[in-house]
Amino acid sequence: MFPKGTYQYNGILHLLLHFRWTWIGVLYLDDDNGERFVQNVLPFFSERGICFDFIQRLPRQGFTGELQKLIEEGLATYKTIMRNTSNVLLIHGEIQTMAILRFLIAGSVYLDIPSKPGDKVWIMMAQMDFTSFAFQGSWSIDFLHGTISLAVHSKKVLGFREFLQTRNPISEKEDGFIQSFWENVFECFFSSPTSENRSERTCTGFERLESLPSSLFEVKMTAHSYSMYNAVYAIAHALHCIHSLKFKQKIMVKGQKKKLLNQYSWQV
Repeated sequence: MFPKGTYQYNGILHLLLHFRWTWIGVLYLDDDNGERFVQNVLPFFSERGICFDFIQRLPRQGFTGELQKLIEEGLATYKTIMRNTSNVLLIHGEIQTMAILRFLIAGSVYLDIPSKPGDKVWIMMAQMDFTSFAFQGSWSIDFLHGTISLAVHSKKVLGFREFLQTRNPISEKEDGFIQSFWENVFECFFSSPTSENRSERTCTGFERLESLPSSLFEVKMTAHSYSMYNAVYAIAHALHCIHSLKFKQKIMVKGQKKKLLNQYSWQV
């Protein structure tokens, strides 16, 4: 359901050539998609005159215990970005990449190097959404000013915003995820008979989601959400067609026996 990457890569290539940005740096996420991008797409760019100042992996976001490693690798990556001469930075990432980038920028205050991320043109892929950890909510986003970010076409889904506004831990008591999410983004805790006395703020369950910055919770349907919405709708439509077909042609005669039609996965 997400558009093919070929169109996006061609668009970026035309953008680079139009502005004569032929000397660029590249950041990519340390996963299979990132490796495919480096192996298949960057050679295509090179054939058309794009040269690379550096090609650098972004540190992989891991578990909480790996936070120190993430910071160390992130600071090393930031040194590479700021010490090289290219003024254009192409970033290939996913949903979590923005949170990692914010770590790099925030950690740069501890580096003894010139730190002016706003002097560079940042070009971000459509797969990247503006997401952050809850504790990053107050961090500066000045480095994003002037950033070029590709977007995926999406439509407004009627009732989606209103649906989100009705969700809270009080009305959704059986949803174990929403309580943990609520405590994380609102920086509060739900009291329970087994919990120790805490000095932190207590959650009421009626905090308003629309009061959160979009970097923590987007009340509009994002491109990723819209793609998943379309994918689920397509599957539901296919299953409905299969179910309808079984009613129309639910048996076929083989000798004197009646046999249910087999449904193959390729038909879905």
